[in-house]
Amino acid sequence: VSLRYTLPELIKSEDTNTIESVTVKFQNLGPVVVVYGTVGGSSGRVHMNLDKRRFVPVIDLVMDTLKSDEGGSLGIYREVFMFWRMVKDCLVIPLLIGICDKAGLESPPCLMRLPSELKLKILELLPGVSIGNMACVCTEMRYRASDNDLWKQKCLEEVDNFVGTEAGDSVNWKARFATFWRQKQLAAASATFWRQNQLGRRNISMGRSTIRFPRIIGDPPFTWFNGDRMHGSIGIHPGQPARGLGGRTWGQQFTPRCNLGGLN
Repeated sequence: VSLRYTLPELIKSEDTNTIESVTVKFQNLGPVVVVYGTVGGSSGRVHMNLDKRRFVPVIDLVMDTLKSDEGGSLGIYREVFMFWRMVKDCLVIPLLIGICDKAGLESPPCLMRLPSELKLKILELLPGVSIGNMACVCTEMRYRASDNDLWKQKCLEEVDNFVGTEAGDSVNWKARFATFWRQKQLAAASATFWRQNQLGRRNISMGRSTIRFPRIIGDPPFTWFNGDRMHGSIGIHPGQPARGLGGRTWGQQFTPRCNLGGLN
């Protein structure tokens, strides 16, 4: 199967005698489908291999929207993303760059246009966590971000007083950086928890969050009564005047509204 594609800008141009296009060919080789792409009649081409057992269910899910809404799982959606990224990185972007160059159009904005040395220089200027994010952009950036010497440099920047005495080829510096980064995150979380804990203890010691309970007492002795007034405090913590409804403060004396058995 062979298909041809072009750009809308080329179709609308005045010179329609020779419209630049890209040709995509599909070759069935058992469990694998090989897709070739060329720009115009050039000899250079790009290709990608698609595993039928892996991507046929994915393509079927993408084509059937109703089935995608009903039976889509996280694993299937992950495979859809992988399929999209493979087609974009290995086929679409290289062909788009090629046809734009041949037709004299502005190239699409993409990192693949930059020289390899410049891409590596950009990664060297980024912190290690940002390099991990850049590796998710495209296949080539993932390849560039897997450079072992690059991650050794990031380890030296991340860890104070770290001396890289081990042979670089025998150490997975990317994994070593991930370990350093996790330890740093755990240390930062522990420090934050300790500060919050200390602040809470200080507030309690200063009386900001102190919880005081009223004294629980029984019936007052007879000598507490003086006429129709009662002296002392019932259910009120010493030294802290109670407050009634409306914010009215009760002093040390109050008049109870009750029958005192003839004492009043």
